[in-house]
Amino acid sequence: MAGATIMKYYKHNETGEVFAYGQSDLDTVSSIAPLEQALQDAIAALPSNEEDEGYESARQAVDEAQAALDAVNPVFFKIRDNLANCTLMTEAEVEEHLNPTPTPEQLADEARAKRDGLLRELDSIVSNPLRWNAFTEAEQQALALYRQALLDVPQQEGFPTDVVWPTDPIEG
Repeated sequence: MAGATIMKYYKHNETGEVFAYGQSDLDTVSSIAPLEQALQDAIAALPSNEEDEGYESARQAVDEAQAALDAVNPVFFKIRDNLANCTLMTEAEVEEHLNPTPTPEQLADEARAKRDGLLRELDSIVSNPLRWNAFTEAEQQALALYRQALLDVPQQEGFPTDVVWPTDPIEG
């Protein structure tokens, strides 16, 4: 994917909250410490007396270092502070965060929703006398058994993780 931003995911050590940052954001955050060091070095090199030789050039170096630091958007300082309390997530942790394993309740809801949809399709046939009467008695019995098997899906031993879906006798 051209232009896709690769994200790095971090989990807050205390809250468990997850943060995602692009590499360019992390690069900007990484540039802060050298800029801060450059400012400290420029301040340390500043003569104490304005009359000393080299004061003006040292003052200019301080101003330039300060300007470079001021040019960094404040949000990157917040990101830096946040990252100090975070841990880089592993690929497995990121995958679980982005595509969480469904809970048994979610699996049950999904299975019931599928079952309910199949029942609605079947009921549109069963409740229509013209369509229903077009089937032979054996086909009607097979549809009735299929409907009951759909109703019994939640009572299956492996429900909701191992559902054996009954075969539709019309579609095979």
